[in-house]
Amino acid sequence: MEDGGASRGADYVLVGHIESFTLQDPGNPNLYVGTIRLRLKVVDTLDGSLVWSSAPPEAVYRWTASGHPDVPTPIFDIDAEDVRWGTLRYAARRLGHVFSPRIITRAEAQRRRRPRDQMMPE
Repeated sequence: MEDGGASRGADYVLVGHIESFTLQDPGNPNLYVGTIRLRLKVVDTLDGSLVWSSAPPEAVYRWTASGHPDVPTPIFDIDAEDVRWGTLRYAARRLGHVFSPRIITRAEAQRRRRPRDQMMPE
C-alpha cells in the first residue's frame, strides 16, 4: 500500500510489526505454547500522523491447544503447523475485538488524539 490505504478509501490503517513468533515453551522444549509479540499503530491516511499505538509498545498473544495459555501442549499431541496457525488466528481475532467496536469518525479521532509526547517513539 504505497499511499497508506487512502486510494482504497481507508481513513486509517493498522500497521503491525512482528517482534517475535515462537512455538515452543521457553522453559521446556517438549511443550508447545504459541507466542506472538506485535508492535501496533494506527496511522491517519490523510496526513500520515500517528493516531494510536499499542501501550505497552508490544501486544503479546499466547495460544495453546487446550485453550488456556497457562496449560502448554506436549509436542507429541499436536502438529507444529497447527500451533502456528492457531496462534496466528488467535492474535487476529483478538486484534479484531480491539478495533471492531471502535469505528469512529475522523473528527472524533481528532478529539481523542494523544499529545505527541505521550506516544511511543517511531
